[in-house]
Amino acid sequence: MSPFEDINGGELSTDEIDALVAFIRSWEANPPADLPPLAPPAITATPAAPAQQPSGTPLSFSENVLPIFQAKCQVCHSSSNALGGWDATSYESVMTSGDHGPVIVAGDVQNSLLAQFLQGTNGKFMPPLGALPPEEIQAILDWIVAGAKNN
Repeated sequence: MSPFEDINGGELSTDEIDALVAFIRSWEANPPADLPPLAPPAITATPAAPAQQPSGTPLSFSENVLPIFQAKCQVCHSSSNALGGWDATSYESVMTSGDHGPVIVAGDVQNSLLAQFLQGTNGKFMPPLGALPPEEIQAILDWIVAGAKNN
């Protein structure tokens, strides 16, 4: 069924379309709702040095990254509810799942979808209700840069 059939009101006339366009353009001067805050500046990880914790030991998936995923991601990205096809419950699923292929490219933050979502560089933020604390984002990015190892 076409959305333009009479049951849905039929096709719009040129005058109706012009009125809708004018109405939407009026939002620039007087938005119908408060605009969301601007995105925080992107955090970037560089491959200059291996990712390490303050103690000087390398970041660990099971000790540093998985707890973040468990606390902040698994509500929407678990084996029973893998939105976007991504499952954040284990190293294997983190590295291989996703509707658009693996979301992590080991050693490559720029091409890792997870990094793009966490930083909002692809126009979408995860988690959708608010960014992770900068230190958690940085830990994940550093882990990716260090090769996203299962350690």
